[in-house]
Amino acid sequence: MKIDYRILWIEDDKSWIRVPKLRIEAKIQEYGFKPIIEPIYDCDLENLKYSDYDLILVDYKLNCGDDKYGNNILSLLRNRKILSDAIFYSNTNTDILYDKVKSGKIPNVTIFDRGVFDDDNIDQIYEIIAYYLKKELDLNSMRGIMMAEVAKFDNELWTIINKLKNKDEIMNYVREKKNNQKAEFDSLSDDDLWKCLNDIETSTIHFTSSNRGTYLKKIIKSIVENDENSCFKDVLDTTKKYCTEIVDERNKLAHRETIQADDEQKFIAIRKNIIKHQENFENINNIIKNLQI
Repeated sequence: MKIDYRILWIEDDKSWIRVPKLRIEAKIQEYGFKPIIEPIYDCDLENLKYSDYDLILVDYKLNCGDDKYGNNILSLLRNRKILSDAIFYSNTNTDILYDKVKSGKIPNVTIFDRGVFDDDNIDQIYEIIAYYLKKELDLNSMRGIMMAEVAKFDNELWTIINKLKNKDEIMNYVREKKNNQKAEFDSLSDDDLWKCLNDIETSTIHFTSSNRGTYLKKIIKSIVENDENSCFKDVLDTTKKYCTEIVDERNKLAHRETIQADDEQKFIAIRKNIIKHQENFENINNIIKNLQI
């Protein structure tokens, strides 16, 4: 249940890797995932950022490091319990690669000629990637992803709103939105309400996901209306769509019990929207930082 798709790529030819890397990133994005491809050109594995790779790509002949050969790199990774599926490739006769993998007892390896990355053959790589990605496009996975991502977005929205509005303005908005709710809400003092809003366990009880999205839209819309040249103009359209594309879809998935024929395409669209709004919130934070709000 994830949005990122992480690839570790051990390859010593920086100029060659650029084009196939772009193609693979584009294919991953088609499925509504965020590609994170980490190329390592110098065979230095000491500072690996992740251990939860979804795929490992390794060339056989490497002009770097002490071991020089990709099968030694794969053995080292397996010894570190990095057990993700691997693609082992080379210009060399692939029978040699099979022998290296077999003699080294290296598990979960698919062997290809280097030409598999060419235009006419790269679909074979896509098939391996797509097999994994499609497993994440089922109802239970999407429901879990949406619940997790909306929880993250709730915190992100709260942080942004706190930067754009002061405590009194936020409290007034929250009380206005809660005026038709249960009576004990009104009995909360400002201090107690503010404490609840800043507590991750009670925050959304009093300030829902939908309220947060609506409030941020209102704030940014007001800024843009007062200044047509505002930097916030570029993020307004996406912010307007947050509740419809994220919160409403989360609510629909929460009550879904059956699979529908077009779910795969729907779930791809939802994933793309999640990534779009992640980037939009990042842009908003950058604007706030640059404006020193």
